[in-house]
Amino acid sequence: MPGRSAAVARELTKVHQEVVRGVIENLAEEMEQRELKGEVVLVIGPPPDERPRHDEKELLARVDALVAEGASRSDAIREVASECGVARKDLYRIVHGRED
Repeated sequence: MPGRSAAVARELTKVHQEVVRGVIENLAEEMEQRELKGEVVLVIGPPPDERPRHDEKELLARVDALVAEGASRSDAIREVASECGVARKDLYRIVHGRED
């Protein structure tokens, strides 16, 4: 799980409560040097967003091209989102934001 943010929490709700945050690799190195006593909770953050970034103008142009070819706007958005690895709701927001 390289690159993820994480937190090691120890003795939560107690007098000697401790929370250490950082990148998981750094936390692992730090925790290897310690003797952990008591209850310990490890919280791991989501993976880094690795989806490719697309230019909004290019996405809109592709949607417009599909609509010009006869696709409904909804179908065009669905297809472009799938082709480009973009969340459909984000592409809907881009397309509908243009109309405001």
